[in-house]
Amino acid sequence: MPYFDDESLRRLREGFDSVPARTRALTDEFLGRPYVSVLAREHAHHGVCRRLNTLARCIAQIYSLLPPDRSDVPPRDTLVDATIFIQAFVFNAYGVLDNLAFVWVNERNIRKCSATIWMGKQRQSGRPFWRSRRRDDCRGATITQAVFS
Repeated sequence: MPYFDDESLRRLREGFDSVPARTRALTDEFLGRPYVSVLAREHAHHGVCRRLNTLARCIAQIYSLLPPDRSDVPPRDTLVDATIFIQAFVFNAYGVLDNLAFVWVNERNIRKCSATIWMGKQRQSGRPFWRSRRRDDCRGATITQAVFS
């Protein structure tokens, strides 16, 4: 017996079937857009578009390895492969956001930002702490490092 009911399976199938067309349409928007900044164009074309296609490929691979209508327990190798694609998806989802931030910063010619950087956990107290600072140029920061003002 499948985990999902028929209506959920139908919606999952429709969503899955729309991924290639939606990826293509979004990629075409980024490739066809006129950019003010050469650096923004580079991040859009070689960052955002590449990662969007990687996300679509991850979805296809996960779906083929673990289809929603599957009712048996998959073999361990299948689960490991699916885990690899899920991790790749998460990493590239973060990466596409980082690329979008670079596009935005360079298209808007943003020069100043306040960067808040996660420093991890203090070994003595076990409590997390933050370090904030102002920088004149935050173009080298990642999206997790910069909150733009």
